[in-house]
Amino acid sequence: MENELRALRQASREGARRATPSSSAAVAMGQDKPTTGGPKCGVSLKEWVGMKLDNFDGSYTPVQAADWLSYVEDKMEAFKVLAQDRVCYGTQLLKGKAQIWWKGVQSARTATHGPLFWVEFVRQFEQRFYPATFLDKIKVDLNNYVQDKKTVAEYEIGFNQIVRFVPHVAHDEVEKARQFR
Repeated sequence: MENELRALRQASREGARRATPSSSAAVAMGQDKPTTGGPKCGVSLKEWVGMKLDNFDGSYTPVQAADWLSYVEDKMEAFKVLAQDRVCYGTQLLKGKAQIWWKGVQSARTATHGPLFWVEFVRQFEQRFYPATFLDKIKVDLNNYVQDKKTVAEYEIGFNQIVRFVPHVAHDEVEKARQFR
């Protein structure tokens, strides 16, 4: 965490030192509009890699994989990683089996498909690291989940842990309320 904060402060200082390009310079650099000064992104790829964020090696449980993905998305939001850079930044944190999987995804994707965006990366990641047997079990767990002796807060935490793997419930407030019993 300390390294992350140090990198963010460093990026802010560097951004403050950069001069704003003139309108003609911005157009020459291929920008539609002149920049308003400072970096568009909170951290460079070099800073991102230097933060020593948690890696994912593909050997985790589906719950741990989901937690890692959520962790990375939170860091991307906090450090203002641009949408078009998220796949590049996120995949720098893949190691071992996960990195091998990613290389396979990349090689299967031809140039005609265009760039891979984060939403597609997440879909591919979930498809690979949340096996169908796990998702089937989660649906059964959701149907059988009851409060028993749990407090409402404990029940809600457990419910949310389960429901995040059931998209048709997680993204539908009416269905979520119906399942919350």
